Amino acid sequence: MSYSPINVTVYLQANIGALAGFGASGRYLTDPNATDYSFFAGMADAYAKAVDTAWGEAAPTGYELDAIESVSEAVWENRSPFPTNIATLAISYSGLATAVIALVRQGNAQVVSEGIDPNAGNSGSGVTGVTGVTGVTGVSGVAGVTGVTGVGIAGSQGVTGVTGITGVTGVGTSGVQGVTGVTGVTGAAPPPTAWTAVAAAGTVSPAAGATTTFLAINSTGASAVVVNIPAGASDGQTIICMLFGATAAAGVNLIPASGTDIIADPDNAGQFLTAGATGTIRTVGAIFGLKYKLSNTTWYQER
Repeated sequence: MSYSPINVTVYLQANIGALAGFGASGRYLTDPNATDYSFFAGMADAYAKAVDTAWGEAAPTGYELDAIESVSEAVWENRSPFPTNIATLAISYSGLATAVIALVRQGNAQVVSEGIDPNAGNSGSGVTGVTGVTGVTGVSGVAGVTGVTGVGIAGSQGVTGVTGITGVTGVGTSGVQGVTGVTGVTGAAPPPTAWTAVAAAGTVSPAAGATTTFLAINSTGASAVVVNIPAGASDGQTIICMLFGATAAAGVNLIPASGTDIIADPDNAGQFLTAGATGTIRTVGAIFGLKYKLSNTTWYQER
C-alpha cells in the first residue's frame, strides 16, 4: 500500500536514520543481495511514517532535519527491534516517535535562544534569489562542405568537409542571492495518546468523531470482547485494537452499529465483509487497526 508523507523531508531523514540503526549498527555488511534487507527497510519505513505523522505539516529547520536523522539512528543502534508481528506497523512506534520529536525540537529551541541560525550551512529555507539574465547565444559555426560521393559499385568515400568555426559563448550576469527567510516559532510537541484498557469479556463503544482510539484488550475471557464500531463516524476516524493475554479463544468481535458500514475482514488480509457483518480477531498478541472512509462507508485495515 502506497504512503503519501505529510512532510517528505522529515519522513526521509527518519527513514535514513532508522535504516542505518537497524541494518548497519555494529555490523560489517557482506551480503550483496538487496532483498535480504527487506525486513530492515520495512521497519525503517514504519518508524518514518510514525515520525512523519507525529511531526505534522510544520516546516523543519536544517538543524531539525539533521537531528531527526542522527537521533533516529542513535535510538536503534545496538538495540533489538520490536517483535516481528508488530515491527512493520507504524502504530508500534507512535510513543517513540513523539519522544524523538520532542528531543529534536528542544535542541532547535536551544540553538535559536543562543541567537544562532538553525538553517546555517545551506540548510535554510529562505526565498530563492532572482535568476540572472541569460547570456546571448553564441553565433553558430559555418557547416563544413560535404565530401564528394565515390563513383562505382563500391566507390571510395568522399572527402569529409572542414568543420565550421565554433561560435563565441554568450556572457550572462549572475543573479543576486535572495535573503534567507525568517524561521517560524517551533510548535509544542503533541501529547502522547493513551491506551484504553478493555477487560476480558468486556464491551467498549468508541464515540464517533475525528479521533484515533487505542484499545488494549484482555483476550483471555471465556466469551468474546465486543467492540461496537460507531455509526456516523468521521472521515479518517481510526480504531486500533491490541490483544494481550495467553489466549484469544473467544476472540474480539468488531460489530458495526450501522447496517450500511463495511469493515475489513480480520481473518483475510485485503478482503472485506458484507455490509453490517461482524468481524472477529482471533490471534493472541494481534494488533488490528481500522480507518474509516466516509465516501464509501468502509472501514479499511490501518497498517
